[in-house]
Amino acid sequence: MNTDADHLRADISKLAEETSLPSWTQAVARGDKDMLTLLTNNIHNYYVTALKPYWHAVRAHTQASRAYVADLLLTEGVEGALGRMFPNSTWRNWTLHVPYPVDQDLHLQGRGLILIPAFFCWRLPVTLVRSRSTPMLVYPVQHKFDTLSTDPSVGTPSPSLEKLIGRTRATILSTISMNYGMNTTELANAVHTSLASASQHASALRDAGLITTVRRTAGAVHRVSKLGANLLASSSPRMEPAHIKNPGTRQARSLS
Repeated sequence: MNTDADHLRADISKLAEETSLPSWTQAVARGDKDMLTLLTNNIHNYYVTALKPYWHAVRAHTQASRAYVADLLLTEGVEGALGRMFPNSTWRNWTLHVPYPVDQDLHLQGRGLILIPAFFCWRLPVTLVRSRSTPMLVYPVQHKFDTLSTDPSVGTPSPSLEKLIGRTRATILSTISMNYGMNTTELANAVHTSLASASQHASALRDAGLITTVRRTAGAVHRVSKLGANLLASSSPRMEPAHIKNPGTRQARSLS
């Protein structure tokens, strides 16, 4: 609903160059409010039916990927991190060459690059580029799993994780992961425990290296560490990769 009308027209026009589009996309390209409302409602209904029941596991996998890439950037730099993220890639003259089915070049021109982990991006990354914005590289998270768990309002850890670190701490770890970071008061309210208890459990998780705590003016913010994210992902129920189809989006061949 809030997408700029010029962007809608440009994106749909670009898509129309590659495939035949249904007639209703013309109304979307014009910015027709009734059609945009219908489209927004349908997307929301799809999310509630198809994605929301599994969102906790999706977040756990994505969080693990973000932590892994952040660690690569800190320890190996941009060149090393991108090379590790795409094992079949090569660097030549400050250009990253990645094997894609379509030849396409992406020139950063000093605009930087935003890395976005995506659970449903399969095998190869996808570039999202607008001429007046920072280029984005959407890359696939690693899939090692066969099914997905459901997603209640508070993170529900797997039985194996509960056995390992205890039910309360497993729930706290899962809840922090679901919310991409929380302060102690938010955490206590979410898991229905006292502030002192939440602080004690968070301290134990931090000492074990499963979360990190950043001190800020408004208080301490807890986030899941790379180790914690990997633990959540590895203890999640499994998903069969064959059930996810690659939509066949055109992709970039090089980054420079």
